[in-house]
Amino acid sequence: MTLTKFKVTGARRYSLPIATNPTKFTDLDRAFTVTQAPTSNGKHLQLVNIHMSAFTKDRSIQQAQFAKLFKYINQAYQKGDYVIVGGDYNHRLLKDSAAIFHTKPQDETWTHLFPYDQLPAGFHVPTMGLAKAAQPSVRALDKPWEPGKSFVTLIDGFILSPNVKAKSVKIVDTGFKYSDHTPTRMEFELEP
Repeated sequence: MTLTKFKVTGARRYSLPIATNPTKFTDLDRAFTVTQAPTSNGKHLQLVNIHMSAFTKDRSIQQAQFAKLFKYINQAYQKGDYVIVGGDYNHRLLKDSAAIFHTKPQDETWTHLFPYDQLPAGFHVPTMGLAKAAQPSVRALDKPWEPGKSFVTLIDGFILSPNVKAKSVKIVDTGFKYSDHTPTRMEFELEP
């Protein structure tokens, strides 16, 4: 869900590629939504909300999802717009997450490292302070929650275009009371 105090001038949903074999019945209907708000310089702030596939065995599906997202956000930036993508990537945002969260690398089977090398030029994922804080954004659902024993990692966050600057980013510790995810909070500013 995207909530904003900005005046919204447009919103649109874009379907993401999903498997065409029988596993399509167990994967959610993946998509991203774009909410556009005008800025004072005549451009738009494009708020992209996404939830990507996790458990697919066909990695090409995930790669195709990233390719579609990256193409869209790059085109939006090339038009001069500001872009913030927020969501559940189902990919680890921290390179050393097993060490950070004291988990076993073999438990990371449903998450893969975020494809940083495929981001459009200048785009970035703000992770400042997240490794040191060691606060996960997701937990496994294969058994009841046990702090210190359940598998946890960080897969929720933001992608920013070069003209958006993150001032801070943190994971809000809810103790997984409300969901298998916890909120990610970012403060940002738009570059002139």
